[in-house]
Amino acid sequence: MFQQIAPHLTSGAVVTDTASTKAHVMSWAADLLPDNVSFVGGHPMAGKETAGIDASDPTLFQERAYCVCPSVSATPTAIKQITGLAELVGSQPLFMDAEEHDQYAAAISHLPLVVSTALFTLMRSSPSWDDLGAMASSGFRDVTRLASGDPEMSMGIWMTNREAMIHWLERMIGELGRFRELLKDAQDEALLKTFSEARYQRAQFLAEPPRRVMVDDGPKLDKNRLFMEMFLGGKLAENLERMKDLPKIIEQQAKGAETRAEKRKKSFAEKIEDGVRRDLEKLAEHEGPDSDRPQNP
Repeated sequence: MFQQIAPHLTSGAVVTDTASTKAHVMSWAADLLPDNVSFVGGHPMAGKETAGIDASDPTLFQERAYCVCPSVSATPTAIKQITGLAELVGSQPLFMDAEEHDQYAAAISHLPLVVSTALFTLMRSSPSWDDLGAMASSGFRDVTRLASGDPEMSMGIWMTNREAMIHWLERMIGELGRFRELLKDAQDEALLKTFSEARYQRAQFLAEPPRRVMVDDGPKLDKNRLFMEMFLGGKLAENLERMKDLPKIIEQQAKGAETRAEKRKKSFAEKIEDGVRRDLEKLAEHEGPDSDRPQNP
């Protein structure tokens, strides 16, 4: 995709993505995009196992993290445009280094995909699948939901985040081994404590998920202006913004015309009187209150 769009990008253009891994993408952007273009990597943590227009959801991004990974050459304006885009769709921008993102995404997003798929393939390959499948209810369906995702996307995740995935799979195997030992050794109290703590901590997570505190680096971009700049171009957006103020400008000009008309209505005698009054006031200011000259009544 970078190769296809590179010849058509104008100077100052901002390019972003929504891919599930970032390190490879950032490397490709650095190699293939022009130097006068800003690339800001992005990954909204709001995917679904379904795809296409029929599966669209207007609340998909609401209150979800939107990972932002700027390239070293991205301009501050470009970064603000992408964080503004994240906020525009209701997400919470979350700045991350590309390698850091891939490690964390492997744990919190890609590992569940593998576990979900592994659970389904394990059950489906059993000789007792007909009976198992007949018994399967909400728990099995919930845990295996991710196995319904796009196979090509899943393969792309695996190929571009292999080492991080292996790391977290090994840790998952270790955790399952811990549960096996608790069951094997009949450590019932320890097992009950594990289930209780997990239930309590998950309830805390659902009620108030952890959030990184973003550093305030100045005023945020106006969302309406941001939307127009992204899809209409800066100059047109600027002209449309000016049109918003047109009624106010017309009103001010009308009031100014009324004021000038009122001034023109004054008689010649009134104009002389105004001039004399101004001259007397200036004279009084110049000579001060202690002057012997009579003061203007």
